[in-house]
Amino acid sequence: AGESTDNQAGFTVHLIKDVSGDTIDEIAIGTPFRDDGIQQDVGSVSIQFGAPNTPKQMNIGSVDLTILGENAGDSLGLGPTARGDFNGDHFPDLCVSSVLADSSSQDVGSVYLLLSIPKKGIYDLANAPVKMLGETASEQAGRSLAVFDTNKDGKADLVVGAPGVDDRAGRAY
Repeated sequence: AGESTDNQAGFTVHLIKDVSGDTIDEIAIGTPFRDDGIQQDVGSVSIQFGAPNTPKQMNIGSVDLTILGENAGDSLGLGPTARGDFNGDHFPDLCVSSVLADSSSQDVGSVYLLLSIPKKGIYDLANAPVKMLGETASEQAGRSLAVFDTNKDGKADLVVGAPGVDDRAGRAY
């Protein structure tokens, strides 16, 4: 259950491969219109570790890990969540996207790469080691994410979809 009216908990729901190290897959729940107590609609992605052990109903505030959006209006959780080993350390890393993030223009979108995922608590995206920003207004970088090893080097590679580029002609990076 969502914590507040209009948060839209469950807007996106993804089953992601194990990131906690217990060999059991996780559930990632997007709540794109969640407030952080100061800013509106920062959004969040909540992760419940060990999906098979998840109760049939739970409050979104009682999950194992909550990743909060960085800025007002970013709406983290509106886009997908993806997992891979991007740095080759044999530990899973996580990607989340804020498709409505603003930079030099409105709704350019941003994708965050989280290395060494915390096991509990609240994670502030301002501490993310990698942040990729879209380039043009309404680009919505991060609307889709794909993870695979394109060059066969043993490290995951990330493809970022940006459907709003060039008057919605779209692009993948």
